[in-house]
Amino acid sequence: MRFALFALIFAACAAEAPPAAPPAPAAVVEAPAAPPAQAPPSRPLPAIGWRVAVEDGEVPEAELAALQTVLRPCPPSTQEWGARVSGGALRRLGAIVADDLPPDEGVESCLRAGLEAKPPTTAAMLRLHHVDPELDAWRAQLQGLLNRVVGPQRGASCVMVTLRLGKDDVPAGPKLTRSSGDPTLDDAVMRALNAWKEPLPAPSKAARQRIEDSEVTLCVTGTTAR
Repeated sequence: MRFALFALIFAACAAEAPPAAPPAPAAVVEAPAAPPAQAPPSRPLPAIGWRVAVEDGEVPEAELAALQTVLRPCPPSTQEWGARVSGGALRRLGAIVADDLPPDEGVESCLRAGLEAKPPTTAAMLRLHHVDPELDAWRAQLQGLLNRVVGPQRGASCVMVTLRLGKDDVPAGPKLTRSSGDPTLDDAVMRALNAWKEPLPAPSKAARQRIEDSEVTLCVTGTTAR
């Protein structure tokens, strides 16, 4: 009897279904990796700032470098500025071309503050020029053209002239800003400019916006006489 009971229990256990296996984890389908984002091409910043040149006297290179650092934050200007320093102090500062132009007080106050903060230790006449690659390239092109128009001249004296871009890019209102010291060369330059009615090389659109309503200062020498 006992044997028969064990047999029945064994048979019942054998008939039970085996426990279900735990469900397999769902397969994770990975999305294809996105290509790395391409960084936009780098564009170097234009070298816009102030350049300091010594026109008379001597200034150590280290002092010139320090001046350029101090003056770099000053706002842009199409005018060139002259500064006379002596004995470690600023004696005079002003725009080289100032006739018929409104005073640029923001530029002047910035330049004056910078020069008074770090004046050269020696006596010198400084020329301050705002560096703008587009404007400078156009000025160089224009200066070369004016030299060819003036024609062969002896020596390399510089006649400082100012002019404005008139209608259709024809030079308007040329003026003698500083004599070369040679009246013959001065007259030759001014005669050529007053008689010239052809359009000047056109500056770029961006450069034109920066020189709008401003006069341009150029150093005209003529070409080398043969």
